[in-house]
Amino acid sequence: MQIAFNSKLNSGCISRQVGAVVTDRNFSVKAIGWNDVPEKQLPCNLRNIQDLINDEVNNPNHFSLYERTGTVTINKNSSLKFKELVKSDFSNFHKESLEGRNCSFCFKSHQNTYEFEKNQVHTRSLHAEENAMMQIVKYGGEPLLGGNLFTTASPCELCSKKAFQLGVKYIYYIDPYPGIATQHILQNGIDKENNPILRQFYGAVGRTYQKLYDPFMAYKDELLLLTGISPKVPEQLKAKKVADVLLSKVTDDSVKNKVKEILNEDNSLEIIVDLITKSLNRNDH
Repeated sequence: MQIAFNSKLNSGCISRQVGAVVTDRNFSVKAIGWNDVPEKQLPCNLRNIQDLINDEVNNPNHFSLYERTGTVTINKNSSLKFKELVKSDFSNFHKESLEGRNCSFCFKSHQNTYEFEKNQVHTRSLHAEENAMMQIVKYGGEPLLGGNLFTTASPCELCSKKAFQLGVKYIYYIDPYPGIATQHILQNGIDKENNPILRQFYGAVGRTYQKLYDPFMAYKDELLLLTGISPKVPEQLKAKKVADVLLSKVTDDSVKNKVKEILNEDNSLEIIVDLITKSLNRNDH
């Protein structure tokens, strides 16, 4: 769920950001998605309504043919251009009030208002769940039968049908999405055993997750401060290391042999150091 929560930040939707992750039955991640326009289309948060109104856009494909030239049907004998309706809405727009920020607009909200409808089909974006599922189709099939869907918002009717079709077993969500998806789609299987199980997520996400799991310091260092216990070099190994260094300066073979004999029988560093030191002092004289 933390992956889904983070992925929603990639969304270019200016209304609501949603993230989703699909896994197999073993919770191995198979795809990640967020609500956004199809690939190679410009996200809503990067479009500026002034470019459409003033015909100042360098690339006309930033806006659809409908947005530029289409009409909204009012009745059998009357229709108005979408662009003119938008222009009217922004007639009193003061650019200075944005303080340099981009003036995006939601096509779905405007189109539904002009038609006096509430139609999800008008959205430019794919939903996060279907975007994740389509990644699998796009880049290579992965079986999701009996798998899981993690989404920051419970799926709508359209995404619920796709999850049902793919055989998703569990759907975990954070925020409930308004609609009849659960009663109308997810609980409507002929065999109730095949119905996806919807579960609200309980746990830490976002910054809370980071605070809960991000340690102040490495736990190993914390244990050292709390217990004072750290690994120690065995005395025998320490004696051997010191002896190796000191013996490199000793020329007396009898001393070398004596040190090796002591290393095999005794762990005492003091005895070895004393023996080698006396030998080195004799050599100095």
